[in-house]
Amino acid sequence: FPSHDRQNSIVESGRKAASPIYKKAFQSNQMVESPIINKILQTPEGQSAMSEAVKNMRNEMAQVAKVDPELTALAKEVEDYAGGGVARGLKLQTLDYVKKAMDSNIRKAIRAGDDGEVARISSLKKSLVSEIDSMDKSGLYAKARAVSGDYLSNKEAMESGLNFLREDPEIIKRMYSGFGKTERASYKISAKIGRAHV
Repeated sequence: FPSHDRQNSIVESGRKAASPIYKKAFQSNQMVESPIINKILQTPEGQSAMSEAVKNMRNEMAQVAKVDPELTALAKEVEDYAGGGVARGLKLQTLDYVKKAMDSNIRKAIRAGDDGEVARISSLKKSLVSEIDSMDKSGLYAKARAVSGDYLSNKEAMESGLNFLREDPEIIKRMYSGFGKTERASYKISAKIGRAHV
């Protein structure tokens, strides 16, 4: 089915092009520390997304944060301290998994028709990404997202576009309102492909 192949090709090319940029962004940001991010992670949605991020990092056998030698040394000066290394902030890779978990929860809320939840999680995600971008002096994280077009979100948008004739108009309207600029473009492309193959 040509439309499905084209969809997968667009998504895969975005993912491949962005992959090395994401890798460099993650390497450049090992200790992302921010009161704003901490506040976001203390919300119920932030805690849920963080739990998913921790699971993903552990499945990759990676630490969620990098140990800070200075903080660890200070902690060891405290009487009866028996802990391990102490970290400062979180790795950008961990925070990227937090963002992806929020993306997933936004899509679930859209499908459930819970507009209030869509708005709440979208607002938290927007604040999270904005703060990460401001902390990332390399600018690579924003660049990687631009190159990939947030390919997982785009894939969802493209699938919705390909299925637009079978969807309830209200569901389409809710999903489309939750899409970003690149997701809307992907939806339109796929809707056109879908029309060409009905």
